[in-house]
Amino acid sequence: DQDHIKPAFDIVQVTMATPKPVDVSVELKLMGRYGAAFLNTLRNSFSAAWSASSRLGWSVSPAWIIRELKAKEVFGVKLSSPTDDVSAKPSEYLVLGSLQIGVAEG
Repeated sequence: DQDHIKPAFDIVQVTMATPKPVDVSVELKLMGRYGAAFLNTLRNSFSAAWSASSRLGWSVSPAWIIRELKAKEVFGVKLSSPTDDVSAKPSEYLVLGSLQIGVAEG
């Protein structure tokens, strides 16, 4: 008498997973002068970490974003977007929308 066990020919409803894009906008303070190659490496590293973590129902927090963008060359991260946790429904998964990385002077 187990409701979660279905007979072999029972009809099961399947919900398609849907992507939920999240736009990220940050401004970095760097320890020194670093060029476009450094920013591209940081962008690729962040995108890879996002892809490795994203799954159905996964939520992302500002703290996770800041932690993933902190490198030894980065003195500070000012996150403009998102400012709150972004949650996904059980049938959604978060995808990285746009990733805007600016460099602050000083």
